[in-house]
Amino acid sequence: MSFGDLVRRDVTTRLGAIALWSRPDIFVPAARPVVLVIGGSFSRLEDLRNLPDVLGILADACLMRLPGAGAPPLASLAVADVAAAVSELVEAAFPDRPVVLLGISIGAVVALGVRARNVARVVALEPPLATAGLWPVISSVREVLRGSHDLLALDLALETFGVSAHAVVERNYLWALDGLRAPTDVVLGEEPLEPERPVTRFPSLVGAAERRALAQHPRIRLHLAPKAGHNVFGQAPDVVRDILLEACRRASACGPAGPAEIDEALLEATPLTARRLLYWGPGGEAFRASAWPANPNAELTVLGAEDAAPATGGFDAVIAAGPPAAAALAGLAAALEPGGHLIARWAEARPTLEAALAPHGLKLREPVD
Repeated sequence: MSFGDLVRRDVTTRLGAIALWSRPDIFVPAARPVVLVIGGSFSRLEDLRNLPDVLGILADACLMRLPGAGAPPLASLAVADVAAAVSELVEAAFPDRPVVLLGISIGAVVALGVRARNVARVVALEPPLATAGLWPVISSVREVLRGSHDLLALDLALETFGVSAHAVVERNYLWALDGLRAPTDVVLGEEPLEPERPVTRFPSLVGAAERRALAQHPRIRLHLAPKAGHNVFGQAPDVVRDILLEACRRASACGPAGPAEIDEALLEATPLTARRLLYWGPGGEAFRASAWPANPNAELTVLGAEDAAPATGGFDAVIAAGPPAAAALAGLAAALEPGGHLIARWAEARPTLEAALAPHGLKLREPVD
């Protein structure tokens, strides 16, 4: 197989060698990031052969197929083991460079599970975090597997989707969110998975419960690709390109607080015109360090999640790192000046959230993400 001007390099891990495709000059120390693309079970990486030109001077590009899917298998095809092997690869192949992982489908789950020290950011396209409810995929994969004698394909389908020719075993990948520290952009198709219905293309393969888990994670910025299903790369290429290029710019930047310590979405949703700020929840000191350069005249009061809001109030903006309980919400709302802003990471359906906010005189604006 050829990717045009790209050349192959094999990187050894404890589970076996992983083949990478790139231009030949990227395996050297450099300040700019490397974008490592991790394909999915059915991804056509040939469609990404022009990625180096898209990235330009922002970053270098490197492509890998999911082991077992058009690439040599590893000793184990379990997603957790593949993620561990990719962690080894990232540190061995690019020890002195920041790495941006671009994962596609199951490759996105692998990317979320990588814990290499030099992963600067992750862009995950449609990671199927729970497979039992993937009705569009299960029927299609089982049909392909019936009568197949390709043992590698059978093993890969069972390990990644929990599907065999005669049974379905749930694979739950929410563990990949535990310990996730690199700032992460997750891109989901707007066309929902539920309910089961006739479709002409795969809808999103991320269900409502998994979207909720993604939305409430402090390292994750969630994006919806309009009018797209599971294939967000093919159906919303401009959305993916813009998010990836921004991830590369951020991976190259230096900030006053480590990226793993700050909830970027909360920081960037806080108005620069606010002068008196109240922060509630974990990560307050990292927020203070990151907010000060852009808003040096602001006064920031930091509270832990167990602390009550000051009775004096008068804050232009209150930032909540997580959804406050009813009593805490009442105190935070009372601390706001009339016309002030409550900025919170809150994974609730809009009607539920509006009902919780209304008694405190708060009106829901459009979500940031």
